[in-house]
Amino acid sequence: MSSEQEHIIDTIVLLYFLLAEREDLLGELVGWPLRVPFAVYDPDDRTASRKPTQSLDSSSEIRQAEAYFANIAFETGDTGASFRINNLNRLHAEDHVAVEAMDREEQRLADELQDTTAPRFGLKAPLGPGEAACIAIAFQRDWTIATDDKDALKALSGLHGGRNFRGSPRFRSG
Repeated sequence: MSSEQEHIIDTIVLLYFLLAEREDLLGELVGWPLRVPFAVYDPDDRTASRKPTQSLDSSSEIRQAEAYFANIAFETGDTGASFRINNLNRLHAEDHVAVEAMDREEQRLADELQDTTAPRFGLKAPLGPGEAACIAIAFQRDWTIATDDKDALKALSGLHGGRNFRGSPRFRSG
């Protein structure tokens, strides 16, 4: 991927680099700042007051991962993963992470990708919020996407009239 091309990063790619403490390498690969949609990381999630009964399902995917690893830390005493994920908050505070809002058309497309209309995109099941937001932004803005989700790339290929992105330097899958 060229660091000169605008990009959008999916949750799992970002999470893997955070867990490996190699967000610097991700920045070198795609360029700074690391760009993510609100569905992937919402910095306000951390400070928003939650009702005790409020589900984490309405949180960003990174916030849900934080909760998951916090539970593991509670059960095992291993706080390493939680600590590494929390580095994202520092990166955001240092302007190394930019959170991208979707416009109305991008939001409409992301909603479709998460809905029962997903088969229209060649999918057997709808995409998750992070994947859908990344695909909508990548497609509408013609940005590079960093994802490991083959279904997301299948949807993007369908949106581009069947274009094969495998091996393309602009679109990579793990």
